Amino acid sequence: MAFDKQGACISVNKEGLRIMNCAEDAMIGKTFIDMWPRQSRPVIEKAISNTINGKQSFFESTRIEAEDHRWWSVKLIPVKAEDDSDVDGFIALGSDITEEKHKAGQLEAMELAEKKYHQYQLIFDSMQDLVHITGKDYDIEFINKACESMFGPLTSSKCYTYFHGFGAPCEWCRKDSVFSGNSHRDELYFEKPQMHFEGYYSPMAKPDGTVSKLVILRDISARKRLESDLMRAIEQKSNLVKEMHHRVRNNLALLQSLLGLQERSLSDDSARSSIIDTQSRIKTMSLVHERLYGSENLKKLDAKEYLSTLSAKIFHTFNTRKEEIRLSLSITEAHMDIDTLVPLGLIINEMLTNTLKYAFPGDRKGQVNVGLTKSRESFVLEVNDNGTGLPEGFDIESSNSLGMKIIQALVSQIDGKLDIEPDKGTGFRVAFKDRKTD
Repeated sequence: MAFDKQGACISVNKEGLRIMNCAEDAMIGKTFIDMWPRQSRPVIEKAISNTINGKQSFFESTRIEAEDHRWWSVKLIPVKAEDDSDVDGFIALGSDITEEKHKAGQLEAMELAEKKYHQYQLIFDSMQDLVHITGKDYDIEFINKACESMFGPLTSSKCYTYFHGFGAPCEWCRKDSVFSGNSHRDELYFEKPQMHFEGYYSPMAKPDGTVSKLVILRDISARKRLESDLMRAIEQKSNLVKEMHHRVRNNLALLQSLLGLQERSLSDDSARSSIIDTQSRIKTMSLVHERLYGSENLKKLDAKEYLSTLSAKIFHTFNTRKEEIRLSLSITEAHMDIDTLVPLGLIINEMLTNTLKYAFPGDRKGQVNVGLTKSRESFVLEVNDNGTGLPEGFDIESSNSLGMKIIQALVSQIDGKLDIEPDKGTGFRVAFKDRKTD
């Protein structure tokens, strides 16, 4: 096609008419710039300007022929009447480069994909963690160097064969929620290297719209060994502590038996009474160690079970009039450590033995109540009876009673507060804080 200095078409050949899909009379006079889409015109105007100034110019642009999007390479050649005259116009020579563009685009996409792959390869290969990418059909699409170093070169495309030597998908393969877009974490053991791993599973969308499973495996074998060693150490310690409590209980039982032998050899009633009281205190401590020996948690002992059993045993030992004097228990569910439970048990022992000795003289009938309540951060122990009560003017601070002195010392040991209510018998009330055992 030939154009004058103003860019208007002055002649066109048959190929030009075919390309432009236009009759000759419609082409003559049509400006060159109007033949191209708006987005290409700045480049084309510059090319025309260079050509009018006497230089050959080139440009590439798209055109839409029918429903087809085509690319064209165009060369503009200046035309002069004489060599030293001004440019009179220009000739446009065009060639269809659509196929070349498509091929170049595919090559560029392939090069970009390959570049990204190498970037991923460099990133994953620099990791100490094992990385592999698996498709929905269990085919391995990628492994990093750490993975290859541990499991060797890929000898099978199936992940369950490569990693585990299985002939069918394993339990980890079948966790396919990743392909629905969900990430998750799991711990797993590989028999081949005999190692524990923590696995992170994430969906990885691919350009073709499919989803693969990106798996990062972190070696946690050392941690698992430490956990196992720690559990064994804890179990051994627990067994040792239980054995210690078992031996303490046995020693206390032996001491109790020796006191029993001594008690039976005495003729003095006061001395015999003192030994029996001491035996009762030893029984109270022995019962705690018995519970500790059979307990799974050595820091949280069942206070209700222990105090109920203890109260019943003391009452049975010292109450010689079972039909006339009754015991009522109201002990809440609670857990305590040994440092609280032993003093508390000894407090109940002193209170109950004193009550059974002095509250119901002669054939007087009555009832003894033992209760434990809890309110948020504190406990309240109450031991009361409907017996004769304490002597008039009784003052615990000035009392010479060994039992009362023991009670005061034990209450102080658990940081408690002791109150005595003498109305309608005798009432002991001990308030103390809850020592957290968690």
